[in-house]
Amino acid sequence: AIYGWQGNRAAQAKDLDELAVIAGALNDPDALARVELRRADLKRLTSDIASALDTVQRAVTLAERAGNALLEARGYALLGRILLQTGKESEAREWLELANEIAKTEGDLLLQALSLYDLGHTYFGNTQLTEAAERYREAQAIFETVPDRRGIANCLLMLGAVERQTGNHDDALRFYDQALTTCRTLGWRHGESYVLSNLGNTYFTLGDFVQAGERHRAALNIRRDVADRQGEALNLDTLGLVAQFQGA
Repeated sequence: AIYGWQGNRAAQAKDLDELAVIAGALNDPDALARVELRRADLKRLTSDIASALDTVQRAVTLAERAGNALLEARGYALLGRILLQTGKESEAREWLELANEIAKTEGDLLLQALSLYDLGHTYFGNTQLTEAAERYREAQAIFETVPDRRGIANCLLMLGAVERQTGNHDDALRFYDQALTTCRTLGWRHGESYVLSNLGNTYFTLGDFVQAGERHRAALNIRRDVADRQGEALNLDTLGLVAQFQGA
């Protein structure tokens, strides 16, 4: 978990592989499901989507075998997040709503917040900004109750993204600055890269190409360190546009 926060993917993968061996020796489907969920999320983070889908489906099957409804719901939530990453918002929403319902029944506040946050993405991706903001605010309120500062940072980031989409750039920058401070305080480098990218996009929209380039280059360095290939591509794409507008 610590290597995950730091973005040290090689060490994270090594520990998960060793954990999988131990869980296999225990022959405990509950333990195996927990390990497979972590492995699936690592594969998602490093953009190995096909493998992530296979792994999360294996985790759900193990959770069903163990009779652990909450663990099964976490699998559904992760499946929704993976589908979001491939642009399948409608399909993702079905799994996230199912995860949210089970989380309510089981009284798992953190899973409720996580699924609401990702449900916000399903609306944001379809430019349903009012609905998206509602989900992000609902999620933030629960994250503050838990508390989960990483979740709070994510909600601040996306509320900033909503404000940027509606043209409220000053409010967007305010949300982003709060999110950036939280990520840096936590030492959460991958989260920091997302905030920096969004800051860069906002400055790009405002025509401040110097600041846009600085933010995207900083995000690019982090994403290369944490092996986020999809994020790296997005930063390179925007840096190309920055160079074009600067006449380079």
